[in-house]
Amino acid sequence: MTTIQGELFSPQNAEHVPSEVLSWGLGADSTAILLRWLLDPASRDFDLDQLVVVVAHTGDEYPTTLRDAEEIVLPLLVRHGVRLVQAGRTRLNTTAAGAGVAIFDDTTHPTRLYADHGYALSDELLSAATVPQLGSRRCSLRAKGAVLDPIIDGLTAGRPFRHYLGFETGELRRAQRDEGYNTATRRGVYPLLDWKWSREDALAFLHKTTGRDWLKSACSYCLMWNSAPTVER
Repeated sequence: MTTIQGELFSPQNAEHVPSEVLSWGLGADSTAILLRWLLDPASRDFDLDQLVVVVAHTGDEYPTTLRDAEEIVLPLLVRHGVRLVQAGRTRLNTTAAGAGVAIFDDTTHPTRLYADHGYALSDELLSAATVPQLGSRRCSLRAKGAVLDPIIDGLTAGRPFRHYLGFETGELRRAQRDEGYNTATRRGVYPLLDWKWSREDALAFLHKTTGRDWLKSACSYCLMWNSAPTVER
């Protein structure tokens, strides 16, 4: 289901207002959280029907990351009836109200990832006649944060919710910065920090659970992660 702006938060999508929201970046850290929640109920303090998993597609994800997520994670979401909302940009600039943002799929029975939909980061680079830059996460803020903020606002309908992010023990400062975005209704929660898991712990869990060496979530041309030895969400 592809939903255009103006229909993002229609009544049929607001019948059940989730209290738990996981930002799934498709890579190691957030995937480890999601799989542990699905396979180990004792690792969470909520029922899965209270959870919505949200993905903001950049359009340029590694094919192997998409393959592993589709083959391993999507069937588990279907088995457990977990709602997955996939979204992305439809143009260069978006607004806080959600203009320029589209929901590509909203279902408890996902069959594929819609990474080929919408306005890709590579489209932005080509339109500006530039190349990837090293030194900041502005591209992620534009392609992910600016997409998910209005989506989450619409899904939670002004009610209190916990927003789960995959910051591991090497990213304490990122978690501390994220706490600055808490509001009267939104509270950031960082399960990997609560579990005292490093990225190596997340990777080991994924390998033991899935038999695969999970790749980082990053655009295939990203200088920040292609030049680093670590694995990102």
